[in-house]
Amino acid sequence: MDAITLRDQLIAFRHRPSSAGTVVFISPAGFDQGYWDHVITALDRGLGTLTFDLRGQGLSGTLSEDVMAGDLAADLAGLMAHLDTGAATLVGAAEGGVVAAMLAQSRPDLVHHLVLVDPHLAMGPEVSADEAVIMRSDAAAPASQRVNRYLSEAFRDAHPNQASLFRHMLERGSGRDAVRLQAACSKVSLAELGSQLAVPVTFISGTDCGSKGAERLRALRAALPASTCISIGDGAICLPFEEASELAGKISAIAALDLPREAAGALVRRAVLGDAHVDRAGAAATAFDRSFQTLITEGAWGTVWASNAISRRERSMITLALLAALGNFDEIPMHIRATRATGASRTDIEQVFQHVAVYAGVPRANHAIRLAKEVFREMESDD
Repeated sequence: MDAITLRDQLIAFRHRPSSAGTVVFISPAGFDQGYWDHVITALDRGLGTLTFDLRGQGLSGTLSEDVMAGDLAADLAGLMAHLDTGAATLVGAAEGGVVAAMLAQSRPDLVHHLVLVDPHLAMGPEVSADEAVIMRSDAAAPASQRVNRYLSEAFRDAHPNQASLFRHMLERGSGRDAVRLQAACSKVSLAELGSQLAVPVTFISGTDCGSKGAERLRALRAALPASTCISIGDGAICLPFEEASELAGKISAIAALDLPREAAGALVRRAVLGDAHVDRAGAAATAFDRSFQTLITEGAWGTVWASNAISRRERSMITLALLAALGNFDEIPMHIRATRATGASRTDIEQVFQHVAVYAGVPRANHAIRLAKEVFREMESDD
C-alpha cells in the first residue's frame, strides 16, 4: 500500500506497473480497494494494475458534502499522471463506474476502454425518489444486513469465510461517507454521459440483476448502441467476489485488445501456456524462425486467443478437438497442460475426444486420450 496527497487529500493506492498496459479498478460506495483482490489474483500475469481508495473510503482522506463525481475523476487523473501509467483500461463497479465514465469523458487520452461492472447498481437521477431513499438507507445499514443484499445465498452457504471477509470489508466502510459518495454520483446520468464518450464501452453484469436492474441496463445499452454487453454468473450478485475468475478473464481479454497485436499475443500466450514454456520458446528461437514466432504470437495469440467472443475454456476445448482430429498430436500435451489456466476440466477434455472419435475417427481419439492420460499423470506428480 502506498499513498499520495492530491488536491489536499490523501489517496491510498496499490500499483503494479507493467509495460503490457494497466487496468485501473474503481470500487463502489462503501468498499475499499480490496473489493477487487480476487479479480486481480485471477487477472492475466503481465498486466499492470492500479487500485485506490476513493475519498472517504478505506485509507484515503475525507469526503466532504460538496464533492462531485468530477472531483473524484480528477483525483484519479492526478494519480495516473503521478504514476505515469499512460492510457489504461478502466474498470468501475456501480458508483466506481460513474467515476470511471467521468474520467473517460474529461480525459479520453487516459482511457483505452471503459468497463462498467454492474452499472445498474449506480444510483443516478433516473432512480425514483422512493428507491433512492431505500438505496441510501441500505448504504448506511449494518454490515450484517448488507451482506445478504450483496452476496447470493448460494455463495454465502458455499463460502462462509469469504462471506465473513466481505462483511468485515463493509464494517470498515463509513455509512455516512458511503451515502455521500452515492449522492455525489447520483447527480450523473450514466446514459447521458455514455452517449458523449469517444472510447469503447463494455457492460458486464450478472445474469440475474432483477427487473429494475435489467430495465436500467437496457436503457444504458440503448444510449450506447456501439457498446458491448456481457452477462456472466448464474444468479451471482457481487461479481468481483462470486465470479472473480470469469470476470478477470473477460477483463484480461478486453485489456489485451487495447494493446498492439504482438504485445497482446505475448500477454495471452504467457497467461495460457505459462512463463516457463514461453521463455523456453523464446530462448530456442533463431534468426531462421524468429519471424515465425512473431507470426504465431500476433496471429494465433494476439488475434484468435485474445478475443473475448468466447471463453478461454471453450477455445481450449476447440483447440484440442482440432489437434486430435487433424492428427497434430505433438501439441496436444502442451494444450492439456494449458487447461490449468483456461479452466477446461478433465470432463471437458473427455467429451472433446469423444466427439473426435465420432466425427474424425476412433484411432485419432484413442491416441489423443493416451497422450492426455500421460500428461494428467505428470500434472498429478507435479502437484
